[in-house]
Amino acid sequence: MKSVVTGALMAGWLFAGCSSPVPSEQISNRPGPSAPSFVNRVWSVHSSNAVAPGQLYVFLSDGTLLIASSNGRPALGSWKQQGETFTMVEEGIAYPVEILD
Repeated sequence: MKSVVTGALMAGWLFAGCSSPVPSEQISNRPGPSAPSFVNRVWSVHSSNAVAPGQLYVFLSDGTLLIASSNGRPALGSWKQQGETFTMVEEGIAYPVEILD
């Protein structure tokens, strides 16, 4: 798991403050033609007013959300996109998210 988690993202308040994806050759399932461009890539928060810089996010193609940071335990959540609606679920709480870029 540590080799997969080397850089990620936070949505809504995250997507706006994230850096470019970190190269992730360790991830074998590349997104298909219909998958959003952020899927199966590792993202690192660059700046945010809600999340610590360096926090990692991975949006896996099966709907799994992996979150990690240097000062906390890794966490699993989920995500889904239906049309223009994007939702992240962390610790059982659903967050509607706006993708800005």
